[in-house]
Amino acid sequence: MELDIPNYWGSGQVVLGAVIMVVNLMVIAQMNKYHLIGIILPLLSILVYFLIFYLMNLKLYKSDTLYGTFSYEMSEPLTYLGLFLVGGVLFSIENIFTIIEMIRNIGIQKIMPRTRSLQ
Repeated sequence: MELDIPNYWGSGQVVLGAVIMVVNLMVIAQMNKYHLIGIILPLLSILVYFLIFYLMNLKLYKSDTLYGTFSYEMSEPLTYLGLFLVGGVLFSIENIFTIIEMIRNIGIQKIMPRTRSLQ
């Protein structure tokens, strides 16, 4: 069985793209104040990643390993399913850690209730 190198590299690039999307969307979600520049920069970061992925795909770089991977990967329905699943898993893990932290904080408050200051 022969390993299809472009598909292997393309899939890795798609997973990395999903991680970049999740991280930048988490940056937007966790901002205290929403500014136009604070929303545009993370979105541009996502777009620049996929633009660089596309440019590496072109024959300009004479790379036989990455040539044709962008058009192949972006035409496959499994790519979008993978983006959704990887993104969903990463968001779920973040939410699980947030819930665990909230439970720990509630447990600490029950054990050590806040005392009034002596002023």
